[in-house]
Amino acid sequence: MLGRGEAASWKTTASIGIAFALAGTIGLFSTFSIADLVGHTLVHRSLSDLEAFRVAFVTASAEIALVCTLVGWKSFGLQWRGGVATALLVAGVTAATYLLVALIVHPLPGWHVGLGDAAMPKVAAVCNFFAGLVGGSVAFGRFARAPRQNR
Repeated sequence: MLGRGEAASWKTTASIGIAFALAGTIGLFSTFSIADLVGHTLVHRSLSDLEAFRVAFVTASAEIALVCTLVGWKSFGLQWRGGVATALLVAGVTAATYLLVALIVHPLPGWHVGLGDAAMPKVAAVCNFFAGLVGGSVAFGRFARAPRQNR
């Protein structure tokens, strides 16, 4: 556990980095399963591929934010009382931001996924940037105000 004002050991830093990389990798690979599940199984009408992937990317983004927030909360030695609520809040804000940005850029020329403009990587990069910025800012604010666990 890492407290305020304490330097992180290389083991703590490495374990946080590995956990974040694993969460990102699992989120990335789960996108296709989520898209298939949402697009063809969970809804009465079949969603278009774009709609299914939009739901999948938003969900994967929220998954990653949730796991990373919980890992960070534990690593910094904060009281668990607010950890789950904070992780859920950060995941929700991250997902909402990702979806909002995707909907904003969708009508812009060259940013419509599926028209052959190679828009998907651009849209994903912009959505990830803003979702990470907003979600990370919320997490930082909550981390800064959270009480530490007694050692």
